[in-house]
Amino acid sequence: MLNTLICLLVGVIGFSSGIAASMLWARRHAQGAPAAAGATPTSTLELHLVLNALNRVVLALGTDERTQDGVADLADYLRASDELRRRPSLNAMLQAVSSYWRMSRWIHGRPTDSLHIDSQTPDLSPATLDRVCIELTQAIRDLESSPQANVSARLTVDDTGRSGRVAVIQIAVAGVPEPQQLNLAASSRGWNRSAAQLSLRQEVDAPA
Repeated sequence: MLNTLICLLVGVIGFSSGIAASMLWARRHAQGAPAAAGATPTSTLELHLVLNALNRVVLALGTDERTQDGVADLADYLRASDELRRRPSLNAMLQAVSSYWRMSRWIHGRPTDSLHIDSQTPDLSPATLDRVCIELTQAIRDLESSPQANVSARLTVDDTGRSGRVAVIQIAVAGVPEPQQLNLAASSRGWNRSAAQLSLRQEVDAPA
């Protein structure tokens, strides 16, 4: 029974990932092409149906608290991602990244180490929030296999550079084993290693 439920959960996760990708593609496609005459917008994801299905899984799991936590993290990620899509805001973006972090650690059997994101940039556009969310989740993917990773991130805006106004993402990570630190530092992602701590700086265009 447990194996069946875990397989169901993995299937839902895969389904949700595919849906999220199609939503992102559809959103970008819509931004780049005019709507056809008489076209009627349709909803790609019926979130309430998915969440109700996940609630049924939780009820069936009984006292299996660890798997219940994974289902809850997935539900939180779906809610936050849907909120970011429909009503883009800094809070929705932060909630999406935080729930993605918890779900990623759970899937890989890792402890949910700390993730702290400091941001005082409430005026970012929906497109910029989307790019920042992508960059942060990509950094989490880089760390998901690490047995330990305590992440601190800071989001600021810099309008003094030659390239115009940009959102600056600065990430510091402690606790990552040395072999993985070396691998990340040698990658093309831009990770730096100093005093047994990893750091990453990314910039995203943030027009006013």
